[in-house]
This record gives sequence, C-alpha cells and structure tokens, in this order.
Amino acid sequence: MNLELWALTVKLDVLLVQIINIWILFRVFKKFVSWRLSSEIIERRILMKKLKSVDDEYKKIIQQAEQEKNSIIEEAKRQKQQMYQEWVLAGEQKMQQIVDKANKDADIVIENAKNNAQKIKEDLMKDWQNAVKQTTKVVVKKLINGDAVLKDAYIEQLVKETQQK
Repeated sequence: MNLELWALTVKLDVLLVQIINIWILFRVFKKFVSWRLSSEIIERRILMKKLKSVDDEYKKIIQQAEQEKNSIIEEAKRQKQQMYQEWVLAGEQKMQQIVDKANKDADIVIENAKNNAQKIKEDLMKDWQNAVKQTTKVVVKKLINGDAVLKDAYIEQLVKETQQK
C-alpha cells in the first residue's frame, strides 16, 4: 500500500512499522531509563530547593553577621568614647591634685618663710635692744661714774619705767 502526498510517496506498512518501532523504543526508554531520569530530575529539584534555602539562610546569616559587626563596632566606639572621657576626667583630677599639693607646699614654704622672718626680726630686735642697753650702760657708766646724784636719778627713772610696763 502506497500513499502519495504531493511529491512524496509513503508506504503505509513501513510507516506503521516505524510508528510501532518508535512506540517500542519509547516504552523501553520509559521502562529502563525514564524512572532513573525522572528520579534524577526530582533529586535535582530537591537539591535546587535546598540550595535556594541554603542560599537564603546564608544571606540571613551574612545579614545577621553584618548587624552584629555593626553593633560591636558601635559598642566599641561608645566604650572608646567613654574610656576617653574617663581618662580625661582622671587626668584633670590628677592635675588638680598636683596643683592642690603644690599650693599646699607653697603655703607651707610661705608660712615657714614668714616664721623665719619673724624669728629673725625678733632676734634682731633683741640684739638691737641688747646692743642699745650695752651702749647705754657703757655711756651711762662713763657719765655717771663720778656723780652719785645723777646715778640715783637714773636708777629712779629706770624703776618708774619698769613699773609702768
């Protein structure tokens, strides 16, 4: 049996055998290879889903790590600023302590100097008074040595002055 289509002559029995061959080949393929291929495709789809979920999880982990990194950096900056302020405050306190100690030491030195100056002044006054007394005694002794009346008047005057004090 022959079938003619335009310029083509097709034998129906050959065509039928070819269709049966293709159908058998398809059935053999489906029986032996198809299940393997479909299981591989299913496995691949599952793997792709897992890969996608892993990729999403990886992105989440990276994002969390970024946020944690940023928070750690911010905390470190805050702590650095706080430590700097504490160091500045401690430095100012230490400086104030040093200035206070220096002022106290200076006050002590000034007080000692005043005391020494007062003592020297008192010593000089005593020495001056003693020197005046000695000089007066020498002068009075030379003047009064011969005159008894003058000697008595001088002693009376000294007694009066001593009693007034």
